[in-house]
Amino acid sequence: MIMDTFIDANHPWFIKLADESLVPINTMDCIRIFNKLRELKDDPDADPTLMTLLHLAKINLKDMTVIMDNKPDQILSLVKGENYERPRGENNFKADASNCNLKGKWPTKLGEYALLWSKIEKGSEGNYI
Repeated sequence: MIMDTFIDANHPWFIKLADESLVPINTMDCIRIFNKLRELKDDPDADPTLMTLLHLAKINLKDMTVIMDNKPDQILSLVKGENYERPRGENNFKADASNCNLKGKWPTKLGEYALLWSKIEKGSEGNYI
């Protein structure tokens, strides 16, 4: 029972772009989506929105839409993964505490990881939608 809840809570979600490609939503925000959906099930009048600082976007869970901060006039779709597998591209690095450089140069701006993903995966920093 506990494992089933964990698997459901960690189910992958994606932002569907205008060209039909999918941007994976990070694990912590997927868990937040799960919790917010559970909250909305218990209280349908609760606020249906979540902000994701990694993607710099506002997610509306009632109408399953995503609005990016850098393109507020474009409404994207929020879609649930078909299964529990989380895609890992060739440029994806799994966390490993043994080689974590705590004194390294870490991003300081909100959404900087999303911008780095955009640059690596789409070839254009900050314009991945």
